[in-house]
Amino acid sequence: MTSGPKGRVRLSREARRDQLLDTAASIIVEDGIRGLTMMGLAERAGVATSLGWAYFDNIEQVAEELYDREVRALHGAVVSAIADAPSFEAKLRAALNAYRITTGERAGLLTALGPELTARATAPVPRGIRFAAVWVELIEQHFSITSPRSWMIATMTLAAADAIVRFPYDEQSWPLVEQQLVDFVIGGIEGSIV
Repeated sequence: MTSGPKGRVRLSREARRDQLLDTAASIIVEDGIRGLTMMGLAERAGVATSLGWAYFDNIEQVAEELYDREVRALHGAVVSAIADAPSFEAKLRAALNAYRITTGERAGLLTALGPELTARATAPVPRGIRFAAVWVELIEQHFSITSPRSWMIATMTLAAADAIVRFPYDEQSWPLVEQQLVDFVIGGIEGSIV
């Protein structure tokens, strides 16, 4: 970060890109994804409109890169949470809690971006594959299931978990919800391999 003309702070390229993405996140949470425009982004970020174009080809790219950043953060939180868990059940619980906490912190943004962007196939690796790959590996290791069944089971597990953690449970009811989901997932996997 350096000082430019008139005492303005000049950010590094990476810091400026992050600033623009953070500003886009604020706009989306407040006004929805349809409220995000290049002109509005520049105005809210306090930069020239042309600066946004120096970092992004269009407003869709801004939204997609923001969503990808959020999904990477969510994936990182889950992977970090399960790293030291000793069993499949402990990994499942750790992942559910990391997912619940992270999506709770980013709920408005992910809710606004998700339906709009998850269906688009412009990402080099389809969104969600990273999550599924983690679960495929765990399911294959713990239950000795191979592909393609492990992928089907991982996808169903993720769909159930995602639906449950997005509902706003209070802290008092969460342990019961978590236990029910753990029982459902493990019982479902065990039932499918009989």
